[in-house]
This record gives sequence, structure tokens and C-alpha cells, in this order.
Amino acid sequence: MDWTPVPQTGDWEVVDRLGRDLSAILHCPVRFCAYQYDKPVFECKCLKNFPKFSVLAAQESGDWSLIMERHNEKD
Repeated sequence: MDWTPVPQTGDWEVVDRLGRDLSAILHCPVRFCAYQYDKPVFECKCLKNFPKFSVLAAQESGDWSLIMERHNEKD
């Protein structure tokens, strides 16, 4: 996996905050991959995808259980 930064567009204040929170909750590094997927998606080092809207909803509600469940799924 290539973790080299890729120039992207977006609301970086929100993306940065969501990425920090997601990484802290999962205990796994994450990156924003809107450029690669052509959608606002975060990807963790385990190659699990988390749409920005679902991460934002978890942050706003304080309920990260579905995000954590998704991260712990066996593929």
C-alpha cells in the first residue's frame, strides 16, 4: 500500500478532524481517499473503507459502534 500524500480537494478542517477521531477510535492509521475512489471515503491501514458521511454521523452522535464493528469484521 502506498501511503504517499495525494493532492485532493475538500473541506480539510472537517476531513482532518474526522480522520483524527476515526484513527483514535480504531487504533489504526487512516487516510482520506477521495482521489482514489472518486468518493469521500476514509481507508484504514487494514484496507477497510469508511464513507465520510458515516464517520461524520458517528462523530455527531457519539456512537462509534457500527464503525468499530465494520473495522473488526473478518473479510
